Amino acid sequence: MKSKNDFNKETIEDKPITSSIWRYALPPFIAVFLGELFINFFVGFSPKHAILQNDAIEAIILIILIFFPIYIFTIRPLLSELKDHKNIIEKFKILSLRDSLTGLYSRHFYNDELSRLKQGRHLPISIIYIDIDGLNRVNNTLGHAQGDKLLIDASRILKNATRADDTVSRIGGDEFVILLPETDSPTAAQIQERIKTSLIEHNKVSQHKPISFSMGAATAHKIEQLDKSIHLADKNMYSEKKAKKEKADKVDPI
Repeated sequence: MKSKNDFNKETIEDKPITSSIWRYALPPFIAVFLGELFINFFVGFSPKHAILQNDAIEAIILIILIFFPIYIFTIRPLLSELKDHKNIIEKFKILSLRDSLTGLYSRHFYNDELSRLKQGRHLPISIIYIDIDGLNRVNNTLGHAQGDKLLIDASRILKNATRADDTVSRIGGDEFVILLPETDSPTAAQIQERIKTSLIEHNKVSQHKPISFSMGAATAHKIEQLDKSIHLADKNMYSEKKAKKEKADKVDPI
């Protein structure tokens, strides 16, 4: 699989649209020269341009002789190049909308979706912030490969516990956010419980380190409340995380 650097290198080095100007600029000049040569040879070496003589046949022949090589050697390859570059742009767009590790939506998509929801047609809007407990400790003690596995499993749990219209995004190293359109507080609480249940079931059968989430939720009933509700959900998540840490410190003080 190509890395982003390899992909980027491919777009720069393997695509001659900017580096091979002569490939597209030279054929028209050759076509004009050959067209004039053909007309002059078969029409008696006329010093005047065929079009200026108002000779329809000569003009049509000249146009065909000029256009055909231009199309074959310039227009068609150029259209193919443009199509390739359009496909590359679409691939980069997809990369920008999806988190490369987990396959969840990215922070970029989250911001776009938030802007869309601010149009005011999907109220009430609930937000759930999720943080994976102890991910840094896993990375430091078991290695980043194990941490990546934990992130992938956590993402699968969140995705399976939410609905089709919900937007699950990874917005940081160990942070996720779920946007729940047309969802009130009781329904958001039910989804949180579904996530917790899925988490318990996963940890029962998993051969890897158990996953733990800290979560916080809030609901906006008006568009003006949305930003405040986002901050409140984030704050509630960190409050739960802090409470877990304080409880753990009491059980196992350093």
